Amino acid sequence: MRFSWIIPILATSFLVLVACQTSEPAAAPTLPNASVQLASQPASLATTVAQAPAPTRTAAAPTSPTQTRPPSPTSVQALTSPAEPKTTTTPQIVFVPAIALPANQTNASLGGVRFSAELANTPALRTTGLSRKPSLPLQTGMLFIFENGLASNFWMKEMQFPLDFVWIGADCTVVDITEDVPIPKSPSSPLPLYASRQPAAFNFEINGGQAKELGLATGDYVRFNNIDVQGAHC
Repeated sequence: MRFSWIIPILATSFLVLVACQTSEPAAAPTLPNASVQLASQPASLATTVAQAPAPTRTAAAPTSPTQTRPPSPTSVQALTSPAEPKTTTTPQIVFVPAIALPANQTNASLGGVRFSAELANTPALRTTGLSRKPSLPLQTGMLFIFENGLASNFWMKEMQFPLDFVWIGADCTVVDITEDVPIPKSPSSPLPLYASRQPAAFNFEINGGQAKELGLATGDYVRFNNIDVQGAHC
């Protein structure tokens, strides 16, 4: 009976030991351990966390799934190529002195006097002509082309500067020149009519006095460059 007190003490100690062995220690997460856990997570989860937008950028309105974004300025510039400049050719008339060409040569490439030409190849354009224009640039003129191949009479109605009429025949030579045709003295003045003394297919109007200044003469060969209209065959 002297050791009867030992048995309760041993039983109590055994229960305490068993309780200590069966209980799990509580994990105390600290900031260093949390950092290690984040680094040791699978690559897919780490990538998802890294790509999450910053809170300050979530203020932008989300794009609707059906909404299409307009192309960026760079894309527009890449898709839109600059328009190619259009090349235009100026209608020209070339007068080549007859003495400069052999009898069998009609090519104007040997040179001559060149004019830029406006075209009057419809009834409306022929009726208006150079009327009401204040001036005409040097070595520029208006070529009158007729459907029937026969130049009509001309007058100086509402003209503001004098003209030379260079009459061109169907054989593409100068057949007559009417020089220094004056403007009307007044709007109510009678209007004289002017015509070629030889049959002419075209009339080329230039500034008055320029035919003599440039040495144009009857018999000169005439060539039309870049004049692609019906009846302009020279």
